[in-house]
Amino acid sequence: GIVGDGEKMRELKAVADSKVKFYGTQPMDKIPYFMEQYDVLCLPSLHDGWGAVINEALTLGLYIICSDCCGAKYLVDLANENILGGAIFTSNNAKSLKSTLENCISEKDNIRGSVCERVSWAKANIEGSKVAEYFVNKLKS
Repeated sequence: GIVGDGEKMRELKAVADSKVKFYGTQPMDKIPYFMEQYDVLCLPSLHDGWGAVINEALTLGLYIICSDCCGAKYLVDLANENILGGAIFTSNNAKSLKSTLENCISEKDNIRGSVCERVSWAKANIEGSKVAEYFVNKLKS
């Protein structure tokens, strides 16, 4: 399922499998409803400062895929130190994204089996003081 709209939407619809659902732009309060229907969140952003949707998706147990241009890639890296949190692909590189998505398909049982771990990790690590501590440590290094 694809939530949102963008300059490539027409091209995506032209090449998408008939199983792909296009939801268009949705109000923010509806986003959790859509996320709860899926196992993976992919944020292929080329210019996203943080990508707060990644925080929300992790709290719902989703496996995260994001580009190396998304600021929240650091959250994915942090999660991967402890759990099967997600993957980062090279931005503007279709082969990298394709490979990452194919890996999700081949690892779907592991991704589905680790939902509770992601939810628990997010509850323990995505809260104000933990995130602030992480940023301060990164800035110091």
